[in-house]
Amino acid sequence: MRQKLRALWLKAGDRNTKFFHRVANMRRKFNSMSFVVVDGVQYDALPDMKSTIYNFYKSLLSESEPWRLKVDSLPLPLLRDSHKVFIEMPFSEDEVTKALLDFFL
Repeated sequence: MRQKLRALWLKAGDRNTKFFHRVANMRRKFNSMSFVVVDGVQYDALPDMKSTIYNFYKSLLSESEPWRLKVDSLPLPLLRDSHKVFIEMPFSEDEVTKALLDFFL
């Protein structure tokens, strides 16, 4: 229903009518942010909002402590060609079925 109304809107809606301007202004109102609250602090200015949102997602998506193993100092042997071929082989249907059954059981 919404797509049908949108198609009708695109076809005949933009005739500079009072209805068109009312809907456009309402959509602009709902698509804007007047303030952001992060950690109990409210930010109203646009530069502050941008930097706060950026820093929030930067800290959310970054690793705060190094938890990965360091393999720089480990003596890792080189793989032989026969091992490389075995590693690069495609999975068989039996292997996938066994892995799925082991997962659920």
